[in-house]
Amino acid sequence: MALVDMYPDTSAATRITKQNLRDLIHKSHQYCMRDEEDVMRYYCQFLKLTNPLRTACSLSDESRNAKFFKGFHREDREILSGRIFSMHPNHPCNTPYELKDVFRAARDYFSNARFYRPIQRQFYDDDDKAGYDSDSDSDSDSGSDHDPRRTSNSRRNGKDDND
Repeated sequence: MALVDMYPDTSAATRITKQNLRDLIHKSHQYCMRDEEDVMRYYCQFLKLTNPLRTACSLSDESRNAKFFKGFHREDREILSGRIFSMHPNHPCNTPYELKDVFRAARDYFSNARFYRPIQRQFYDDDDKAGYDSDSDSDSDSGSDHDPRRTSNSRRNGKDDND
């Protein structure tokens, strides 16, 4: 049996994988990351889709780097680019950041072990029915319709309370 017979239509598999990658990036960049678990989930899904494409030479490293970065929400990209720039100030401005650097910066920023979490990254536990953050500096209840809590199946859309 010939090798071609064993793998009849690898181009179809590549097309499906590329479409799945586009879908992942489109879905992921719509929402801000909440925590390290979100980062890890996105990273693992991204690698699962891109590793076969790289093996088949259907995705360059530069394209892979760009796609990984674009999978983060606009606000997250702003934060991450500042952090990565401080790590690599001489990085060419027309070249995507390395995937490993973006991942490292994202894991660090969204780490669950951080002593201080910036206010835009604080979230409420699903069990917290009162709607306030016990670690916040104020006890005021704004009465806003915006509820930053989410279940495991949904993610915050990244809008400010003032929107």
